[in-house]
Amino acid sequence: KNAASTQQRARSVTPPRGAVVRYNPSQQRNVPVPRSRNPTGSDAVHPQKDSMKQQRKAKTVAGVGAGVVVGTLVAGPVGFVLGAAAGGYAANKISKNGERRAQRHHEQKNFQQAATKSAAAQSGAFA
Repeated sequence: KNAASTQQRARSVTPPRGAVVRYNPSQQRNVPVPRSRNPTGSDAVHPQKDSMKQQRKAKTVAGVGAGVVVGTLVAGPVGFVLGAAAGGYAANKISKNGERRAQRHHEQKNFQQAATKSAAAQSGAFA
């Protein structure tokens, strides 16, 4: 009787082929993920992300200084404040744009490496 009820429960848990099944995280198995050699811990993130952030901070400070000098020369005390704000803002935005470009390049490089290692590429499916 126990074996029959266990089989019956197993059949009721397994949905028929092609059926829509609700996601239940408690039924999912842990899939091992290979260790990343990237210092950030993820291959999706640019390896120099932290150093780029530090460089962006330094560039922002330099932008504020340059804005202060130019603003003071152009418009005096009011230019001092406006130049500092504008210089810091511009330097920060330009630096972030460079970081995004580097991240995109990193993602494209990783994708191309994975694509060339794939079974389809090895078999010549894309030749």
